[in-house]
Amino acid sequence: MEQKTLPVYPAIFRWDKDYQGYEVIFPDIPFRTCGKTLELAFLMACDLLRLVLEEHVVPMPEWTVPDPTPFFEVEAEETDLVLLVRPAIYEG
Repeated sequence: MEQKTLPVYPAIFRWDKDYQGYEVIFPDIPFRTCGKTLELAFLMACDLLRLVLEEHVVPMPEWTVPDPTPFFEVEAEETDLVLLVRPAIYEG
């Protein structure tokens, strides 16, 4: 079975005091997600990335997925956490 290389995208994890959890922002993808804990937010980010890259859920028909922004070029606030996220893989 051929192993395909999955892209890795940077994501900004930002604490939201009103939500009491983490908002996840992808600089390259016009979707956001969230989670009450950092672990849950990370899992949600992996799922979202899978939906966009594998299931081709897109915000508008003419939109195409851009190449990932280089990690050190991501603009984030001082209190943000920037992590690299790979799409979730489900085997079934």
